[in-house]
Amino acid sequence: MCDEKVLTKEIAEQFFLRGFTVVLTNFTAIEDEAAKILSKSELELALDSLATLSDEAAKSLSNHQGSLYLDGLTEVSDATAESFGEYRGHFGDDLSLDGLTTLSDAAAESLSKGNNRLFLDGLANLSDTAAESLGGYTNDLSLNGLTSLSDAAAATLSNHQGELALNGLTELSDAAAESFSKHDGSLKLMGLQELSEAAAESLSKGISELAMSIEPPVHQPVVISKGSGSNTIFVIVIAIYFCCFAYFSNLIGERFVAENLVCALLMGVIFVRRNKNQGLNSNPSLTAFGSLTRSQRSDKGPFTRWNVVIIAISFVMFFHNLPNSDELNKLRTLRPMKRGRAHVEAAEFEEALVYFDKALKRWPQGHPDGEAAIYFNRGTVYLKLEKYDKALLDYDIAIRLAPTRGQLYFVRGIVHSELGNDELANADFSAATTLGFEVPSQSPWEEE
Repeated sequence: MCDEKVLTKEIAEQFFLRGFTVVLTNFTAIEDEAAKILSKSELELALDSLATLSDEAAKSLSNHQGSLYLDGLTEVSDATAESFGEYRGHFGDDLSLDGLTTLSDAAAESLSKGNNRLFLDGLANLSDTAAESLGGYTNDLSLNGLTSLSDAAAATLSNHQGELALNGLTELSDAAAESFSKHDGSLKLMGLQELSEAAAESLSKGISELAMSIEPPVHQPVVISKGSGSNTIFVIVIAIYFCCFAYFSNLIGERFVAENLVCALLMGVIFVRRNKNQGLNSNPSLTAFGSLTRSQRSDKGPFTRWNVVIIAISFVMFFHNLPNSDELNKLRTLRPMKRGRAHVEAAEFEEALVYFDKALKRWPQGHPDGEAAIYFNRGTVYLKLEKYDKALLDYDIAIRLAPTRGQLYFVRGIVHSELGNDELANADFSAATTLGFEVPSQSPWEEE
């Protein structure tokens, strides 16, 4: 094998020390020691040109913590498959063996024990026994190279949990469609050229997310999509966050914005990046013909490891920075209070009453001073409207809540005077003076 180019231990050490994603597409073989070194990396490892892989090297690579691409392998031993069945990586990482053209039943059983996204797009045929094993796989499974599938294989693959890509199938029997209707996950059948009415009815019944295209001789097939899955949930979560952020930022002010600004920016970044990825990877004409490219596979869905961490931290910080319920009620009360005072200044007294009524309904119990301020403001509006009985009632309640506020006695004295109760008016004016009230224009709640 004069053309063989071996990835040695020394070369592996150089790439490992760099700390970057390792893409080595020129090597057709790898030393066992080199495999041990590269397996320590937690980044993506692409060895697409490897034509052979020893069982020992496979065992080492199975410990790799990151996506693993070995698309140059056309076959693997049962021992190698057993090692890859133990490959775990991180949540959402890929194990790609797209070069495999054959897969033994024993190898399929071993691979089915893994829990990362598995790509076997080079397989043109799959035995019923191998299909039964892969039907128990618990993560996304891509078998885009299959051009036909027996009814028995379809029945067992329908038990698969996760996304199942069979974009190479050009036809689907009624029995297979009935089986897939029970599939609990996303199903991609982008290569279908014909489908009976019975099969179409079966597929439309139970699949949570279906991407399907009946390919006429046109450049861009039509995609029929049922359900929106995790992408819709992702958009809803982000939308809820920003709606709450906008509401409470307006309610609480700059302090809340400053405390949550970093998290809000991160949430915005992951949303924009997700939309960009969707735009690049969701073109149906790309996925309808043959296997997915690696750039398309890089879309692991919206809830990647880092996205989940960012969303969790953002919501935790959001709720941590919220005031307690009493403080929130106070803040919610201040908004109608301010608007009510603005209407008073504009001599729009009826409108002002509406907002003072709202403020009274929202004000939390156990804070009499603030509640008295609202009654004082509403009573003043009634006084200006010459509704003296209502003004007197509000001032009475305000004095009961804040008996040491001198201006409350003064304005009540004015009401008594308007009603002709001179004795009561003089008593209130005297009480106001005793409590130190001097300036009639000063509100008892203005800052000193």
